Amino acid sequence: MAPSKLTAALVPLLLVTASVSLFVGTGEVVLRLFPVSSGQQTSRVNETTPLLRYEPHTTSTWSFGWNFRRPVDIRTNNYGFISDRDYDSRDDAPLLAVIGDSYIEARMVQEQDRAATLLDQKLQPDGRCYSFAMSGSPLSQYLAYAQFARDTFRPRGLAVLVVGNDFDESLLKYRDAGGFHYFRERDGAALELVRTDLDISAFRETLRHSMLFQYTLRNLHAGNFVSRILDLFRKNAPDEARFVGNTSVDAEPTRIADSQRAVDTFLDELPSRSGLGPRQIVVAVDARRPQMYTLSQLSVVEDSYFSIMRRYLLEQAER
Repeated sequence: MAPSKLTAALVPLLLVTASVSLFVGTGEVVLRLFPVSSGQQTSRVNETTPLLRYEPHTTSTWSFGWNFRRPVDIRTNNYGFISDRDYDSRDDAPLLAVIGDSYIEARMVQEQDRAATLLDQKLQPDGRCYSFAMSGSPLSQYLAYAQFARDTFRPRGLAVLVVGNDFDESLLKYRDAGGFHYFRERDGAALELVRTDLDISAFRETLRHSMLFQYTLRNLHAGNFVSRILDLFRKNAPDEARFVGNTSVDAEPTRIADSQRAVDTFLDELPSRSGLGPRQIVVAVDARRPQMYTLSQLSVVEDSYFSIMRRYLLEQAER
């Protein structure tokens, strides 16, 4: 190719590259002036550090939407859980351990409004409350947190909050997100609790520090873009009828049977993992959202997956 033709071909490419670089660089600089919703760095999970947590003593921000509404400053404590308070393993005051997922982690509300903080205020000065939670945790992970709380803090009481997607997502058969503990079939019958390892790549670490990437992913919810577009063309039931409790309404028999086994294993192992008797343990289950706010909608989802599993959990836990 002649030099003039080569130059003519390279100029548009260089202009595009320069434009993209300018856009990205400007975006990175400008977005650092705003409360972009940024996630915490999770710890590596392996034989040496077997429990999924965040890196301790880190700060980040949560905000909602493209215009950064309701910003919240988030801090992880000395044990890597979201809390403004450090945990003390030497404190002998009676401890209530609260375990859950994003409902208990509650990064979208101020520290003083989180469940564990409110309970801690109620228990003071004679007792205290610590939370052990991470977004995405299912029943199986709750057992791992219960055992950690038992071995490290020796709680006198335990409260576990169960939500709609905690049942089937406890099984490796249905979900495998690195770092969490899951139930795996053993010998075709019993379920055993197993750890999945998690390594933090340099590429992932780089993306975590990119405000443009975090803004696109968390504030603009780019990951949901395709599903939202598809929803516009769906001819079946609307979103509120296809999902109950943040999980599909699909009550397929195999899914129900597998989920019931997960519940049975969870309830069987919870006392020994926590070191507490049944009278010292509270298992709470969320309502059927968003249908709980309208009686007519509640009747429609009576046979949904979460409704069935919610009833099963309550019945088995009471026994």
